[in-house]
Amino acid sequence: MTNFNFFSSFFIFVDFIFQGTTADDGYYWKEYTGDIPPDALPGGKDSNDEDLFIGQAYFHNDGLYVVQICPGTMTVSAGWWGVKKATNDIKILCTQKPENFEWVPSTYTTFDEVLTKKNPVPGGYDFINNDGIMHIGRIRYQEFVKIGGIWSAKKDKSWLYFDYYNTLKKIGLYEGLVYNEK
Repeated sequence: MTNFNFFSSFFIFVDFIFQGTTADDGYYWKEYTGDIPPDALPGGKDSNDEDLFIGQAYFHNDGLYVVQICPGTMTVSAGWWGVKKATNDIKILCTQKPENFEWVPSTYTTFDEVLTKKNPVPGGYDFINNDGIMHIGRIRYQEFVKIGGIWSAKKDKSWLYFDYYNTLKKIGLYEGLVYNEK
């Protein structure tokens, strides 16, 4: 019974932080079932010029991590504390106002001064060390767009973490996703 209470409490917490947003707030998270909803926000293009999407996946006892969703697949990978794979408990970022989003260049040392003033979009939460919110970032790496999480718990150490062929990568020059109400 204790595990159920913890699990229920965690999802209430996650709902409050991430899914408590509504269409009126500009963006929201929907369950990902393998089909891309028409209001999903594209996060970039793959090597075939197909849209990639922004997701989040829950990993029991680890956290809620930013993932890249490729259309037609139910498996996503998170790059944080190694590489983790998920096939359920996945959400996709959606909006009715895609024009209000912007990818802003940043670095691991300038995240605080550049992105926090522009309303960066939260996409996950690491609770292994209770380190806080992960924001959404992307990078073009080896000719591929990769979406991942920006760990911003320590000033001047806001790295982008992502999975690249089952290897955890950490990059200091990236773009962060911000939401600007227009």
